[in-house]
Amino acid sequence: MIYNYIESWILFQLSFFYGPKCETMDYFNSSGKKKLLTHNMGLLLLANLLLYCSVYLLIPVFPQWLIANWELAKPQAYFVTALYAAAMFLPGAFNSYLVDRFRRQSVFRISMLIMGVLSLLYPYITFFYGILLLRIGQGICFATAVMATGSTLVIDVTTSCRRTPANVVYTWAARLGMLIGVALAFLLETFIGIDMFLYLSAALSLVSIILVSMVEVCFRAPLGLPLLSLDRFLLPRTFLPALNMLMIPFILGALIGYRYDGFFYICMAVGWLVYVLVRSFLLGWFTPRLAVLSGVISIVAGLLLLQYTGAADLYIRLIAAFLIGLGSGSPLSHFLLMMVKLPLHCERGTAYHTHELFFEIGMMAGFVCSIYYTGNIYALLMIVALAGLLFYEFYTIPYFLKKMRSR
Repeated sequence: MIYNYIESWILFQLSFFYGPKCETMDYFNSSGKKKLLTHNMGLLLLANLLLYCSVYLLIPVFPQWLIANWELAKPQAYFVTALYAAAMFLPGAFNSYLVDRFRRQSVFRISMLIMGVLSLLYPYITFFYGILLLRIGQGICFATAVMATGSTLVIDVTTSCRRTPANVVYTWAARLGMLIGVALAFLLETFIGIDMFLYLSAALSLVSIILVSMVEVCFRAPLGLPLLSLDRFLLPRTFLPALNMLMIPFILGALIGYRYDGFFYICMAVGWLVYVLVRSFLLGWFTPRLAVLSGVISIVAGLLLLQYTGAADLYIRLIAAFLIGLGSGSPLSHFLLMMVKLPLHCERGTAYHTHELFFEIGMMAGFVCSIYYTGNIYALLMIVALAGLLFYEFYTIPYFLKKMRSR
């Protein structure tokens, strides 16, 4: 029943944005290849949730460890923590070759195994440049793992008319894992040290490896692709909506960097889950533009509560977190759907990976900005949200409609 409800929600949402298509038919079809949430897809969803949980579990606590053990200033510690997001672009040109030359599951397993081992090495490094190298290495492994699953395996285990909803639900598993990881970090940081966080992160990586290894996917003969290409790396056609989408992860990253308590991020996750549950009931009332507008209004309302009622008030702070989580869902869904609709034939995986790279850059840009920016952070985030809304209305939507008409 839960699988069926999630599936119907995803398909209704696609019907709302694009009109009736094959994705919107057979909501509760449980037979064979037409089912969206199959056993394989379920394994990939859980693996993705744990993957993002393992990465974001370290984001709040890693700067504190750098400050305490390496005597870094806060801005430096935040910058080193965020370094992995920039490093995610390094393996991009090799992505297509890797998943063509080697089994996709093997690429994921090796990437996650290396990432987990690198986590365990942090306490034993005695020179600062070693920390930087480990952080860069983890960014490379993270990007490769995301590419091997989201841009490849998810497409392999779903039929062509189910790939758009598969991208949607797979991405939201990642966002939920992100929020769970952040909440756990703040809830546990007073009880356990960095060593235990590193062990826990590595353990989550190991479980995700096991889950992906259980996925049954047909062997694909190598196509003899070149060593370097933009395939499964960056798709320029999607850059405009990707840049517009940055406003949401920037806000979320800044709020993580501002370091609230764990319950704040739990309420943010609850707000997002409420959006997921009620979205299908509101589709008849909302146009895509109104959906994005309502999401931005909800985010700005949450920021206003933090600004004018004081973040020190527990209940107001939790309500604000709920509103921000609730409002984030609609714009993020909308931009993701735009980006996976714009690609031409055989470019879906590249579009999805572009989305994930830009999302991580936005998160870490906001994370670093939260410590470097000395002004009113809430005012800045409200300006970012409103500027993103204007950019969407005057540039992104016209661009998207023009590209779709020219296909």
